Amino acid sequence: MMDKIGHKEAINIVEYSESDETIFTDEELQILRTEFKGKLGVIPTFTGQHILKALEYVGVVILPHHIIKIRPKVSNTNFMSMIMYALKLPELRTEDFPALIHNDFYHILIRFLLHEIDSLLERGLYKGYITKLDNLTCVRGKILFKQHLLHNQNRNDKVYCSYSEVTIDTIENRILRFTLFYLSQYYFLDDNTKIEIIEYYRKFDKIALLRSISLDIFESIRYTPLNDHYRTAMNLCELILRDSSLDIERDGEKNSLSFLINMEDLFQKFVANLLAIKFGEEKVFLQKTEYIDIGRKLRVTPDIQILSNNKVVAILDTKYKEIGNSYPPSEHSVQVHSYSVSRTNKCVLIYASTKSIGKMEYPLTGGINLFTLHFNLVSSSKEEFDQNCCNFIKEVISIIQN
Repeated sequence: MMDKIGHKEAINIVEYSESDETIFTDEELQILRTEFKGKLGVIPTFTGQHILKALEYVGVVILPHHIIKIRPKVSNTNFMSMIMYALKLPELRTEDFPALIHNDFYHILIRFLLHEIDSLLERGLYKGYITKLDNLTCVRGKILFKQHLLHNQNRNDKVYCSYSEVTIDTIENRILRFTLFYLSQYYFLDDNTKIEIIEYYRKFDKIALLRSISLDIFESIRYTPLNDHYRTAMNLCELILRDSSLDIERDGEKNSLSFLINMEDLFQKFVANLLAIKFGEEKVFLQKTEYIDIGRKLRVTPDIQILSNNKVVAILDTKYKEIGNSYPPSEHSVQVHSYSVSRTNKCVLIYASTKSIGKMEYPLTGGINLFTLHFNLVSSSKEEFDQNCCNFIKEVISIIQN
């Protein structure tokens, strides 16, 4: 399906489906085949045009002349609620945000981020200690003798030191400034959003601007009571920058930006954090690698483990696909069975679904019981979605307590 948005053509695709035939420029084809390889398939046709094949990613890709919008395959999925649970975001309140003409999820996320940044600025930017190395005229902190001898062989007026300084130029604030810069290069349908982003960016002028960014930077952040209020903003920045390979030395508006979310990963994190809310974060492990002894050491990484009294009581594996009432595919049952050997007698396969289906139980070898749960992602309201979440939690509790 093709629409016109501003001066760009909009291509609307459903996840795992194909677009209509489209004429792309050579520049756009190069971008699609390099930057989005593995996320979007590009199929040439006999007419000289191309068809796009959507994979497991949902979101938006902006090209010089086209905007590609990929929607979830499960219609009426409460996509924003899944993201909220997956990223541990506070509930969106409609009174906090103006009515959005363009109700795309990436516009909502950006509005949410700007709202968080406004709250941080009003509270005052977080100050932290950073370590500095410098050649000074007096001793400050501790002397680095090796560097001092290297730099000051013939200078008695200098001393090379390492010292700590309280500053707002912290890694958290650098991430915020970089994200605002990234968004300022983005193509927006409404000029007001871009103007607002630039205004916020200027308020971070005392913060160093990173040249590039790696997602590893988010893992380096250690949250304490002093910076815990940054957690929501950092989660949003990570989501926005996840597909970015932005280098700020490149000038000009970027026309090949994207907000793409892997639905397999989103479904997994959504289920895990939903369970963590109920059972406690210390009792729910996500993607924790273990080594089990089945005559030889086997390395396994279950999607989710639930613990009680420091023992695994259930192992869960999420599958972003629908199987209805049929028996789970053998490769699914074999996989989750291998995770459970010598560790627990309960394993659960969790499938995305478009309707409510009760849990089913299947006996496996070694006294292990396999359960299947079908999470109904379809809802017409936030209340209905929350009820689906409650129903799912009740089923998990019944399995554990059985």
